[in-house]
Amino acid sequence: MVEINKASIARDQYRALMQVRWVLFKRSLRSKESVVLLVLRIIFWSIAGLFVLGICIGFGFATYLCVEKGRYGTLTGSLGLLMVIWQGYVLLRSTTSHNVSRELLRFPMRFRTYASLWTLSGIFDMPTILGGSLTLAIFMGALLADAPPIPALFAALSFFLLNVALSRTVLLWMEKLLAKRRIREVVVLLFSFVGFLPYLMRNYGKAIMHHLPQSLRNGMQWLPGSLFASALMRNSSAARVWSSAFALVLLTVVFASLVLLRLRTLYRGENLHEATDGPRTVQEKRKIHEKRLRQGGSSKVPAIVWENEFRKLWHNGSAMFQLVSPLLIVVFFGIRWAHSGPYLLPGATIYLSLDLGGKASNSLGADGPGAQVYRMAPVSMRDVMLGKNLATFTIYAAQMVALIAIAVFLSHIVPVFAVFSACFAMFALSVYFAMGNKTSLRRPVRIDAGKLDIQSLRAQRRARGANSWRTLVVLFGVPGFGAALLTLSAWYHMDWLMTAVMFACACVAAVLYKQQLASLDRIGAAEMETAINILSKTN
Repeated sequence: MVEINKASIARDQYRALMQVRWVLFKRSLRSKESVVLLVLRIIFWSIAGLFVLGICIGFGFATYLCVEKGRYGTLTGSLGLLMVIWQGYVLLRSTTSHNVSRELLRFPMRFRTYASLWTLSGIFDMPTILGGSLTLAIFMGALLADAPPIPALFAALSFFLLNVALSRTVLLWMEKLLAKRRIREVVVLLFSFVGFLPYLMRNYGKAIMHHLPQSLRNGMQWLPGSLFASALMRNSSAARVWSSAFALVLLTVVFASLVLLRLRTLYRGENLHEATDGPRTVQEKRKIHEKRLRQGGSSKVPAIVWENEFRKLWHNGSAMFQLVSPLLIVVFFGIRWAHSGPYLLPGATIYLSLDLGGKASNSLGADGPGAQVYRMAPVSMRDVMLGKNLATFTIYAAQMVALIAIAVFLSHIVPVFAVFSACFAMFALSVYFAMGNKTSLRRPVRIDAGKLDIQSLRAQRRARGANSWRTLVVLFGVPGFGAALLTLSAWYHMDWLMTAVMFACACVAAVLYKQQLASLDRIGAAEMETAINILSKTN
């Protein structure tokens, strides 16, 4: 074990990890679908890069004006908002060191190597790149306004490192908290109301700040955004500028120490997993489900599968959160766009279809190894997928009922747009089910429904709809088609004509779905075996 502390061993481990990542990347490009998906990602990142460049120019110019005119309060608010958005985006998307999993701890590796890999592996995530670019733009804008260069450099570098360390601190300690079931449920509830915070702060932020105690408002001057702004102001005293820069350095050291403390605990073998059912219990549950399928008959198989889907949903807090979150977003934007009138209902219906497509394209993902039951029991895959489609339809119908209630409360419903929404819902259901059934059987992606931690939430979001580039085209093409018809209806006032077109498309899609459902029994045994092997693999 003494040999793992040698620097040469660490360099070899870094080199081996890079080689493994490169080989995996090359092997992932063997299929045409992977190449097309890579090209689409390059195009997306190129467009995103131009967008980020525009934001950076805007932030740099705003910083220049604030430093030039001495607007300390405006600059402090902007930097505080940047930090909140940065940390919130990281927390909601769980951008952390996914490439360096705990599986690496099975191999002999010194702590410094493990900590370095864990920290650096997420340095090229979107929030880190965007936050670093904005920090650089703020620094350049301050320099153009004749801000003190050396303190500004220290402050900008410390502000960036502080946000990186803070994000990893939050994720590591959140993972520890989420290991307890009761706390997980509370966190899910809190996450459900995160979408309302921008609306509340925009309308009641000044009132809240006005009623805060003076001592608390004075303490807010030591927040990172206030310290960074103080270090950039050219009309501040040298003592205040340098003290603000060193305070940022001190905060960075504190949060980096917290990260190392948690990583040291993980390195020593801390186990955060809750006790799960043993192999015997899992096999007994599988046998009970298989027995019900055998005794139910072909007419009852869809109902049994439908019931099983809702049993899994009831015990999966992550899935419950994913069902509620789209409606919360609809409420948030509905409050802001209540003046849009009759377009709220069809627009929200189109938005909800995005979540519907993700569920339909990976119907077997949550079954995991339990999908073997459908192969062993004498049941038709047509009946199995019909039951899963009915479960997804029930969820979507419940969301639509809630959406109608929201539309009635926030706006008003026009009959023509209500018919348009119903036709689009029928069209989206038919297309997504027709596409998703075959995708679920041929390219399933396993979802660990038993976990509700930060990383598993992101993994589930990635798994839905990420099977192939064709899935992505259909996933975004359906709402795009609906949005195009709705836009034409608004521009040319052809409401009933666009509704008739949508009704015709819905009828055609329903016929195609019926034919596709009947063809599921012709799925080859080899394809089914491959799908089951994928779902049975353990991480």
